[in-house]
Amino acid sequence: MVKNDENRKILKENQSTMAYFFTSESVSEGHPDKVA
Repeated sequence: MVKNDENRKILKENQSTMAYFFTSESVSEGHPDKVA
């Protein structure tokens, strides 16, 4: 059970990270001047 909970936590964190990256990508494409 503990292992499943840990996997679920990691998966949730990964989804948040991916969502952040996708959002950053969209913003960067929309505003080229913001690309560092």
